[in-house]
This record gives sequence, structure tokens and C-alpha cells, in this order.
Amino acid sequence: MRKYIIPVGLLSVLLLFLSESCSLFQGRDEVIIGTEKTDTCRSNPEHTYEVYIPDIRNRCSEMPVLIIIDPHGNGKYALELFKAGADQHEFALFASNLLRNNYTEYIDGLNDLIEDIKGKYPVADKIYLAGFSGGGRMILNYARYFPAEGLIVSGALASAEELTAVKSPVFAIIGMDDFNFIEVAQYIFKPEAAPQNLRIEFTQASHSWPKPSLLSDALGYLELSVIKGSKCSEMKAQQKEYCHRQAERVDSLSGKDEYLMAGLIARNMIFCDEFSRHFDFHSLHERIEYSSAFNAELEQLKESIRFELTVRHAYYDALQSEDTLWWRNEINSLEAKISSERDLYRNMAYRRIKGFLGIMCYSLSNQIMQEKGAGSLVNILSIYKMLEPENPDMFYFSALVARQKGDIKKARSILQQAHQAGFNDLKRMTKEVPELVDFYNHLE
Repeated sequence: MRKYIIPVGLLSVLLLFLSESCSLFQGRDEVIIGTEKTDTCRSNPEHTYEVYIPDIRNRCSEMPVLIIIDPHGNGKYALELFKAGADQHEFALFASNLLRNNYTEYIDGLNDLIEDIKGKYPVADKIYLAGFSGGGRMILNYARYFPAEGLIVSGALASAEELTAVKSPVFAIIGMDDFNFIEVAQYIFKPEAAPQNLRIEFTQASHSWPKPSLLSDALGYLELSVIKGSKCSEMKAQQKEYCHRQAERVDSLSGKDEYLMAGLIARNMIFCDEFSRHFDFHSLHERIEYSSAFNAELEQLKESIRFELTVRHAYYDALQSEDTLWWRNEINSLEAKISSERDLYRNMAYRRIKGFLGIMCYSLSNQIMQEKGAGSLVNILSIYKMLEPENPDMFYFSALVARQKGDIKKARSILQQAHQAGFNDLKRMTKEVPELVDFYNHLE
């Protein structure tokens, strides 16, 4: 018998590889021993990402992948929100720490991340994407050109033409007090004109990531709605349980007079014939959307949108003409209305208007800085600080003003406030204030 001799060094490498593979994946269709860690793209050492793979027993198929993009590049935070959904629906999670707002090469970054994941982890080719706010816009644009099984987008959306170019379901989650709500409202008022791949649900989280239970439901919808005639009894059971839970949510919400939220859930469920095998969602949908209560809420929402657009237009002009004293009085009045207004839809309109002012201050600050320099930001930053006194971008812009005036001590002090508020865009700092990067890196 011929003998083969394996060199000791190679044998050690093989044993290490096998031990790590066995500890992480004990057979794709039988047992998967989960893991949680930070990893790095081999093609780009700057691109780190968070990994969470749950323990799985006897899965019927390979584990699908969910890639998560947070607008601030906070992969650890975003990953945490999806863990419950990953456990329940058996997904492998990967959240980027590099991709964020103003990262222009995000398409290349996503492709690098997907390639790295597929090269290291024995997961399925089924790639789902999730993103909040700017992260949502990134994945929407990416999926117009590259394949994805489904998208979870919160705090933002796109035009009907752009959504139609995405060849997979888009599950949009939005708060009625989110300043980007108006991007979604058109599809609520005219569902017949909405792209066929769009699903919408409300959250009460304003402009922030939705709560984990809602993200888990969205993940379940994307995975379970495409299962047709599965031979896997476990997946069929999950599908049945999911359908009954959504029916209970609709009944619970309508019982609390939240008919719009209930109607959207029922509307989502009728798109999937497989779901209708487990529950009569068409009858449930008709009962909700043809009710006088549902249509009364819809009219209230329309009126609040009309009011919001009128005020937005006036405020946009005022941002470039009125002084800080005028704005102090106006902002105090707006906050008083938010605190005292009892009509839900008018209150939500006031909240959206305040959020709109905040995002306009951010946009104008960016524009003014690029065109005229940081020294011209003083007036707009005064308004920005009144609106959002703990906003990390407001602190960062303020630090740029101090630095341009030559007050490095003050710039460092404000930059420390930006850090404490959550600012972490080192790439932008390296471009705009390279002399302060070392100081920032040593902040605790």
C-alpha cells in the first residue's frame, strides 16, 4: 500500500482549519454551532464587520445571509437589533463597521463584504440586505444592479421607478413622525399605484432603527413568503405560526383603534398565496380597509401631510432669511405644540416638521462648508443647536468653525462633545481636519 506523508507544518494548519470548521459548523443540514465575533475583509483591512451566527439544529437548507448597514457605521449596535430574528428564522448576520453615510464607494464595499463572507462562511447564496436611513438608501440603490433576495429598509424609501428596478421584495418600515415619512405616504394613499414588490409597515420608533420584534417579523416575512410547497415540515410549521401571529397582530391593533397599522399588515399578507393557505387574509384585509374607521384615519393622515408641506415650504425659506431670535421663538412654539397637541396626526406632523428642520440644517451646513468655508456656518449652526442640542454632526460642524478661527483648544473641546454624542466618521475627519485626528483617536 502506498503511503502519503504530510509535512508537520501543513498537518498543523489542516488540523486547525478542521477544528475551527467543526466548532462553527457541524454539518450544514444537521448541527450548526453558532459564533459571534468581529471579522475583517481580506481585500480591505479597513473594512471590519460584526458576525452573529445562531446555534441551529436540523435545518432543512443552507443558512441565508442578512447584511446590515447602519448609517453611522455602528455594526455592533445594528447587529444586536437583529439577533432575535436571526435566532427565530435561522439567519447568519453580518453588519458592516465601514459602510455609512457619505461613504461613496459603498457598492464596492458591499461587494467586497459579500465576497469575503462567501469565502469564509459556509452559508447559502441567498443574500438579504437591511439598512436604516442612509443605509437604507445604499441597499436600495445597490439592489437595482446586483441580486438580493429581499430588502428591509427603515427610515427612508425611493421613487416608484427605483423600487421597480429592484427585482426582489422591499419591506419598508417607517414611523408616522419620521421626517422621511412623506416618501412612503404616497404608496399608502394609492396602493394600486405602488410597486408590486413593496411592503409597508409602521413603527413607533420615529427616525431610528425599529424595535427587534418588528425587525424579526420583517425578516420572517421575506424568508417565509417565498417558500412554496416545501417538503420541510419545520419550515411549514414556521410559516403557519407566522401567519397566525400576524393575524393576531391585526386583531390587536384594530381592537386599539389603530386601523392604519392593522390594515398595512393585512395588506402585506395578501400578496403571498402561501400565507392564504394558513389564514383567510383577504377577508381580514377587506374587513379592515373597507371600514369607516380605517378611511377616517386615512383622511386625517392626508390632512396632516398637506399641513406639513405648507409649513415645510415656509420654514425652508425662513432658514435662509430669518435671524436666530426669530428662530428661537419659532422653535419654542413648535416644541410647545409637540408637547400639547392631542390630535395624533397633527402632533405627528409637528414632529416631522421638526425632524425636517434638523435634516435641513445638516444639509445646509454641508453645503455652506463646501462652498464658503466653515466660518460661514455660524448662523445655521445656532439654529441647528436650538433644534438638536445633542446632535453629533452639529458638534462636529461647530468644531470646524472653531478650528477655522484658529481656536484649536475650543475645537478639541467641541470635538470631544461630538465624540460623546456618537460622532465616529474618522474618514471625514482625515479629509477635513487631519491635524485633529490623533487627538480624536485618543478620546475615551
